[in-house]
Amino acid sequence: MTEFGYTMENVLLPATSSSMIGFAVEYKPKLKVQPQDAVFTGDTVTLSCEPPDYTGWEFYWYKNSQNLQPLLIPENRHNNRVSVTVSTPGETKFQCGVRRPGDSRSYSSDTVQVTVRERLTPTVRVKPAQSVYIRERVTLTCDIRSGDDWKYEWKKKDGALHSSQRQGKEYTIPSVDTSDEGDYTCKRKGSSDRIYTHTSAPLTLTVSEIPKPTITSSSKGAALTGNTVTLYCTLGQSDGWTFYWFKRVHIPQITTSSYTIDSVSVSERGQYWCRAQRGSPHYYTDYYTDSDGFYLSITGE
Repeated sequence: MTEFGYTMENVLLPATSSSMIGFAVEYKPKLKVQPQDAVFTGDTVTLSCEPPDYTGWEFYWYKNSQNLQPLLIPENRHNNRVSVTVSTPGETKFQCGVRRPGDSRSYSSDTVQVTVRERLTPTVRVKPAQSVYIRERVTLTCDIRSGDDWKYEWKKKDGALHSSQRQGKEYTIPSVDTSDEGDYTCKRKGSSDRIYTHTSAPLTLTVSEIPKPTITSSSKGAALTGNTVTLYCTLGQSDGWTFYWFKRVHIPQITTSSYTIDSVSVSERGQYWCRAQRGSPHYYTDYYTDSDGFYLSITGE
């Protein structure tokens, strides 16, 4: 019983009408539960017990046939409404009963069943990566494992969000800038704007200047003809990149961060450049210029 919290609304019913006492009529009350649909752990539901008339009844409350009365604060039996906070998922049956003081007869409502669902916690996912570069397109997704017919609420710590960039569960920044750095959270809501999930853990987005890749070689100094040489194109962040290699013109079929020449010859001598691309639409890093490309020296001919 410790998973429920109870409060009483101060709704006092009229005093007993003596003319009604002793009527041999079964006064079956009606129990109303609000809300009854889409109830999640942590929600508060209101139970209202409605007898055929409102004269002098005492009210009793039950959850899964267990008496809730000892947990009600204050324990005022003349209140016909209580609020119950639910924190355990599953099927829960509520019932109320009424009795007049001094009368041994009591009358019970039908049970009302409420399905309490676990309040989920969404996860913020990001494309192309948490660490991005100026002018990249960034898409944040509020990921939850059930249902699509929801509203989503996005927040950025210490910053405003552009409502025009939010579409459903996604929040898109078409051209990211350093002002977009920060912690982003989301939660999911229903059509009535009640919050149906916990708030996600924050995702921290960092934005850096446009990178320029660097090229290194497996060969220390000039490469000997006939040997294998590997050139490496390196970025500070390597998530999701496709690489392009150039030697005067584009070198086709090489899309990885390394370019290997199995048996190097004099014809491979010269200036090499690399460039990286990721995302949709494509985002490209800077090229190397002629002055700072990588020159591969060949010796031993």
